[in-house]
Formats: sequence, C-alpha cells, structure tokens
Amino acid sequence: MGARGWSGRAAVRGATLGVLLLALPLKAAEEPSWSVESGKMVGSGNTVFWGQVGFPGVWAELIHGTDPTTEIGGKFAFNYAPEGVVEACCIPGMDFQFLARTSLFDNGRVRIAARFDPGFLLYFPSRFTLFGITFPVGIEFGFPVNRLLSLNASFDLPMYVLFAGGGHATTFAIPILFGGGVEYLLRRDFALTFKLKLGPTVFTGGGYIGGNAQFSLYALMGAAYKF
Repeated sequence: MGARGWSGRAAVRGATLGVLLLALPLKAAEEPSWSVESGKMVGSGNTVFWGQVGFPGVWAELIHGTDPTTEIGGKFAFNYAPEGVVEACCIPGMDFQFLARTSLFDNGRVRIAARFDPGFLLYFPSRFTLFGITFPVGIEFGFPVNRLLSLNASFDLPMYVLFAGGGHATTFAIPILFGGGVEYLLRRDFALTFKLKLGPTVFTGGGYIGGNAQFSLYALMGAAYKF
C-alpha cells in the first residue's frame, strides 16, 4: 500500500507539473499585443521597424509610440507603379512621408484607428521628373481573433498632387481604396503582415497617365520588429 500511495502521489505531482508547464506558453500568449495596422498602437515608448514588399514597391517605416493611443514616424517607399496605379507600371519613383496614427476606439473586440501621412513624392517617367505632395488620410478597423492574430479592414483616401512637368498639367488625384488584411504576432517583438487594398483613382485635368480614372492596387507582405 505504501508503494502504491507513493506512486499515486508521484503521479499527481507529475500531472500537476505537466499542467503548469503547458500553462506557461498560454500565459505568455495572453500578454497585451501590439499592431501596426489593426487598430492597436505599438505602445508608449516603443519603436517599431516595418518593412513591406509587393505591389507597387518596397516600403520601410519607422514607428514610435508617443503615448498609449498615439504614434508618429516616417516612411520611405520605392515604387515601380506610381501610387499603386496599375496602368502606370513600371514608372519608378519614391515617396517620403511623415506618419501619424491615433486610436479612436478599442473595446477588446473591435479597434478603430485613424491615420494621416503627409509627405512628398518623385516619379521619373521618360525624359522628365514629376514632383508632387501627398496627404493621405485613412481609417482602419481591427478585429482581434486572439492576442496573436488580428484581422483588419480599411478605407483610405491617399490623395496627392502632381505638379506640371513634361508637357502635363498639374493633376490632383483622389484614390478611393478599400482593403483588408491579417497581422500575426509571431513573437512578442516580431509580427508578420499582409495587406490588400484596391479601388479607383480619380484624376482631375485628364490625368498624367491618360483617362480620368485608373484602377489602383496595393498587395504587400511585411514584417515588423519592435525594439
């Protein structure tokens, strides 16, 4: 009986230890998450580098959380289709933008954030250079599946002006983009992202590409690292 009693107590202790070991990763998974495009901020005092690649180019962003609900940063993009306009592929160009993002609502099930990313852009059609300014505004919605995985949706108006050049008049462009994506926190400091946005871009003055409206597309895979 003594041996059996000792064996039983050992089994209970072993089972208890096993449950505790299994609970450790679950506890880690329940810690607060962060995001770069799913309605939740990166966090006060945190800095994140976010790189993306796909159509229309290669992007690099540096994001810093100034407080729990606000973040600022900067973005550099090398594009081969001006501002996602499919018909304009493959005209090379660059974007330089200031980033500002703020949380509007977060009840744990739905997150809403707004962003404003002003800056300037350069594009290089054959034999001349196009210079412009951009002032995108947008709103994003995040739907956390759990602390690691979030789905998101967005509505963007990444408006810009291209100034006269190469025989083209100054053009004001209004892209109207609807999007969706996914963000997965692979580790506490590393996230994978995918975003798809599409819609028409309406040009005033006939457009610098031809036509008054063109189809625009963004399809980007990315990785974000929090320092």
